[in-house]
Amino acid sequence: MNILTITTLYPNKKQFRHGVFIETRLRHLIEKDQIQAKVIALVPWFPFKSDRFKQYAVYADVPKVE
Repeated sequence: MNILTITTLYPNKKQFRHGVFIETRLRHLIEKDQIQAKVIALVPWFPFKSDRFKQYAVYADVPKVE
């Protein structure tokens, strides 16, 4: 079985605690039921890395693909 997960809550290089429960659930399914999974994790586009933008500046450093 193939699963495609589309979510705004999924860990990434800069937000490694973001949506851990979804990653954990997906990993459990992969191990238990021998499925294949792909994840599309939507992240807001934000072009500025300045500290002036506080939490939004983190989005500028999130890689496009992991």
